[in-house]
Amino acid sequence: MLLLAILPLHSCAWRGGAAEHYLGPVLFRYSPPLEDRPAISQLVALGVFREGGRQWGLSLGGVERTTVSARLIGDMEPVATPKSPRWSTPLNLLGSPVPSRWTLSLFYLRVDGMQPPGLLARRL
Repeated sequence: MLLLAILPLHSCAWRGGAAEHYLGPVLFRYSPPLEDRPAISQLVALGVFREGGRQWGLSLGGVERTTVSARLIGDMEPVATPKSPRWSTPLNLLGSPVPSRWTLSLFYLRVDGMQPPGLLARRL
């Protein structure tokens, strides 16, 4: 019964160049980098979730993906702070994404300027 409930849900991600594209329903939140913390993003997808580009994968059920883009530190002083990625949901009728708040994207999510993650955690 659970399998029949999640089969209609299908999402995919393409990570290439400096942009990430998500098609289909995904729940996400992000925190931009600040002086005392790195950039953090979380994404949750249910059903079938396919990934391609820099990272490939296929998940069935539920997947939570958390990434952390670390700050560069030298001589105990911050040397560089990663630029804040720009999250946009052009087809979302629920409004623009707000940092640190969960947002539902039903059709399309784009992330520009995403730094390569220093930590990637995935839970299925």
